[in-house]
Amino acid sequence: MLAIELDEAEIVEAMIGSTHHNVDWAATCLEKHTNKRVDISMIISNWQSKKVLKLLSERYPTQ
Repeated sequence: MLAIELDEAEIVEAMIGSTHHNVDWAATCLEKHTNKRVDISMIISNWQSKKVLKLLSERYPTQ
């Protein structure tokens, strides 16, 4: 999640492609200020992670 927050698309891509790491698209984290669960799409939006958004949009285009 930190790689997404920091917009490190190369790291995110390596993690997705890793045979030693399984991506959990349902993963969430706890936002300290609101005590709400935040998913990957919200992290991308809140942190304006444009490179990660582009990577995921290209890799997993919507049908």
